Amino acid sequence: MPCLCQAHTISKYLIFCYNNNIKIKHKIMKENYEKTLINLSKEALDNLPFGAYVIDDEGIILFFNKEMTRISGVEEAKEIEGQNVFDVPSYQKYGLLQYIKRGLEGSPFRLKGIQYISHVGKKESFRDYYGIPIKNEKGEVEKLLCIVEDTTQRKILENQVVEEIEEKEKMITEIRDRLDKDMNRINDVLTSTKGYLQERT
Repeated sequence: MPCLCQAHTISKYLIFCYNNNIKIKHKIMKENYEKTLINLSKEALDNLPFGAYVIDDEGIILFFNKEMTRISGVEEAKEIEGQNVFDVPSYQKYGLLQYIKRGLEGSPFRLKGIQYISHVGKKESFRDYYGIPIKNEKGEVEKLLCIVEDTTQRKILENQVVEEIEEKEKMITEIRDRLDKDMNRINDVLTSTKGYLQERT
């Protein structure tokens, strides 16, 4: 028959195992929940109607959504994911790096009307950029979510409207000039006719 000390030790051990088992289950449940949440977030980001990508605190592109792939003119996100934005020539050329640095320091940013040529897909587009810092529980920036709106069609329409307005203004100016010349001729004819009529009477 086991002594009381052994029974006490066994019960402590069983309680310890039970508590650890519960902790392990909670940890697994939390990890599964976080994985599910991350997968859900990626799926939601991937199906947005505008471009979106995520940069880590070192500048590495972790995620590139479908619309961003289309905007950039690349076949697959894999062509871009893993690149460091600080090494991307077009980011330097168009001044995006200073805004990305600002975002990674914790300040959201907005950059409108960038005429951009993708360094990989060589696709030209007009873009608006928005940067949203993603912070951890301590308030430190871990990632930067970049939202990109392709404004190329809007820019094309704006340019067409401006061209049409300029064309109409040019036509109006030409009509006014012709009208002024015609009015001067009419005035000259009336003046000379009036003088001729006065001489005859």
